[in-house]
Amino acid sequence: MSLVRGDPFADAKGGQYEWAFSSSLASSMTVAIADCARRLSVARLSAGDPAGAEEAARAGLRAAPEDETLWVAAAEAAGASGDPSSVARVWRDATAALGADRVVELRGSLEG
Repeated sequence: MSLVRGDPFADAKGGQYEWAFSSSLASSMTVAIADCARRLSVARLSAGDPAGAEEAARAGLRAAPEDETLWVAAAEAAGASGDPSSVARVWRDATAALGADRVVELRGSLEG
């Protein structure tokens, strides 16, 4: 996950690697990165490593910043750390990525 720096091929110069987008490779890679990050986050949280779980979720978010399940995983990991400021930071970052209305809905679905 440390190799994930953003959307696949996002730093490629214009016109370079167009085949990756026309063949859906880039979107398939994004889905795979998010899935791997989510699984690693769950595994680390289950192993009692909330910091590692949040780190895994945030790595996935670098490639898929609108993936709500990764925001939930990051929030759950932050909550397990016992640090309320960590939870607030996750939701603040989620609001910047998703918008306030979507985060209110997302938090409501978790609490309800």
